Amino acid sequence: MQVWLRTYATTGISTSIANYVLREFTEDRYRQLIADTKKQLMIAEVDGYLVGYVIIGLGNTFTNVHVEIEKLYVQEYFTGQGIGKDLLASAQLTAYGYCASSSVWLTVNAKNQNAIAFYNQLGYRHEGDTDFVLDGVKYKNYVMVVRPRNNQS
Repeated sequence: MQVWLRTYATTGISTSIANYVLREFTEDRYRQLIADTKKQLMIAEVDGYLVGYVIIGLGNTFTNVHVEIEKLYVQEYFTGQGIGKDLLASAQLTAYGYCASSSVWLTVNAKNQNAIAFYNQLGYRHEGDTDFVLDGVKYKNYVMVVRPRNNQS
């Protein structure tokens, strides 16, 4: 919740943002996610506390890439410690096990320059645009894809 708000509530918290957060970041939503066989959730902990996680969508296709990083969140205090990089590496291993390709795709808020730089550093490239729409307000997102050199699928 903290990471999402930092990305999307850059001008404050509107009613629609508050409602979205209270609806999406619930125990029931995460129970549904864990039960969904087309999704994988991997967490990162430090001293027994959750500090980040990645949600992988298996079969979510962009061009010829069949695995989506639906969410990657690392609490700001823990950025720069390799947690996000490790979670993405685990996601790529999961992708390889799912479809014999370690290529994955994701969307990132176009204004989130730190995240974009992070993904670029790991080999992700901007291959398209989309919008995250919340109550009629559009937030431009980039579609980024990593295609390992030895695996162009």
